[in-house]
Amino acid sequence: MKLKCNYCDPKHVKSIDSETDDFIRDNDTKKYYHTDCFKLHLKIRKRLTDEEIESHVAERISFREQEMREKIDRDNFFQWLMNYYDTSLPSYFYMKVQSVRTGEHELVKEPIDYETLLDIYQHMESYLNKLAAKKQMSVSSRMNYDLAVVIGNLGDYRRYKAKQITANVEAMEIENRLEDSKVVQEIHKQRREKNKSANEFDITDVMDELLL
Repeated sequence: MKLKCNYCDPKHVKSIDSETDDFIRDNDTKKYYHTDCFKLHLKIRKRLTDEEIESHVAERISFREQEMREKIDRDNFFQWLMNYYDTSLPSYFYMKVQSVRTGEHELVKEPIDYETLLDIYQHMESYLNKLAAKKQMSVSSRMNYDLAVVIGNLGDYRRYKAKQITANVEAMEIENRLEDSKVVQEIHKQRREKNKSANEFDITDVMDELLL
């Protein structure tokens, strides 16, 4: 997609290639700039210091990366749903999911990111299939029903993830303790071998003394 650089592009020209160019979107003005042009914009037009410019640029780059991650997660989520239901998704369903994403849906209290939604669907796939087998629903009705079930299990999912994180931390702590134990054992082994070597009766020493 082509975008207009608000610093170097003349009227009706869009020189930023969103697929290949390094660019920044200014959240305050909602306008786009080549990254180097944005730095010039801040230096010449806004008269910011070099330190302030670097801070602004770093902030905008971080935000751009978050936007790109969001787009990827969104595309992955809806592609998975289309494969799962083996059909295209109706526009109203996109809007409903978006309200869940932003936390505006009546059944959620806070925003839920697309990555989390996809993970819940994937964990509950077999369960959702079993529910669908018991109920006679159209694909459209099932989409709504499944979404409600997924939202309803958000609390259980978060508790499951918290336990998983705790288990992973505990496993890593145990592994670290074992590694520390191995290191200590190796040190003791090396000391024992060193002491043993120092105290060993060596026949060559006796022979040397007898020959003197």
